[in-house]
Amino acid sequence: PGHSAGGVTFWVRGLDLDMSQDCAGGLLFTGDSVFIKNVGRTDLPGASQQTLLKSLARLSNLPDSAVVLPGHSYDSPPRRATLGHVKEVNAFMRQAISRFPPDKLPP
Repeated sequence: PGHSAGGVTFWVRGLDLDMSQDCAGGLLFTGDSVFIKNVGRTDLPGASQQTLLKSLARLSNLPDSAVVLPGHSYDSPPRRATLGHVKEVNAFMRQAISRFPPDKLPP
């Protein structure tokens, strides 16, 4: 939530099988909530920057090895990255973690 009132993100947990090492942290389908270096717009009806930042802070608790797969991308390739990388390069993600510490948010 945040980019749009009905926005959702899906996390598909990784498997502990040798063949799934590339996705051991799972897959994170973020739609337009978060891109690699940016986030979805919050100037749309029903959108909220504060809600989006809280959503990003919650997502930051997932494994750093989770692969982020945005709905589309305004970033130059690659079009996917680990959540750990997104936390390093995405200023909105860093702001979210700083402003809304994940361990202090309700589930």
